[in-house]
Amino acid sequence: MYNWLEFRRAALSLLMPNRCPFCDGIVGMSEYWCESCYGRLHFIGEELAPPEHIDGLLSCCYYTGRARSAILRMKDGHYCYSIDAFAVLMTERAADIMPRVDVLTAVPTSLKRQQELGYAQAEKIARAIAERSRKKFRRVLKVNSGKQEQKRLNRQERRENAMRSYKIRDNK
Repeated sequence: MYNWLEFRRAALSLLMPNRCPFCDGIVGMSEYWCESCYGRLHFIGEELAPPEHIDGLLSCCYYTGRARSAILRMKDGHYCYSIDAFAVLMTERAADIMPRVDVLTAVPTSLKRQQELGYAQAEKIARAIAERSRKKFRRVLKVNSGKQEQKRLNRQERRENAMRSYKIRDNK
């Protein structure tokens, strides 16, 4: 099913070995994580209650432990292993609802942060999920001025910040 994606990953691993995003250990050409770390992830078993005006919300792992470390590593620099791994985990998590999905989007990164990193990590994950799921990706949201970085905020602060930080793009 993912022939092109797997081929690309294997070819790139010849130049730079794949690493587990959770412990940074080297993994095989077609692996996204080591089994030891996968066994230590805290997966979310149920669908989460979505915020107002959102049809549904899925998440694969709680923002704790190794998953949190991998996300912070990805957000602190050019660490593609987390992007690939979370795209695979989220594609698997969303497999049951994908037949009903028309388009995938991502929560946008501020322009300043995107320029600092050289990429928008959430968009890269969403695009990888769209490619794996053979769905369209569209930029639906844009960032309001005054948005704070989410990565160091607690759960309640992230929710409050997100509620005031984004609006629907005018895609005319």
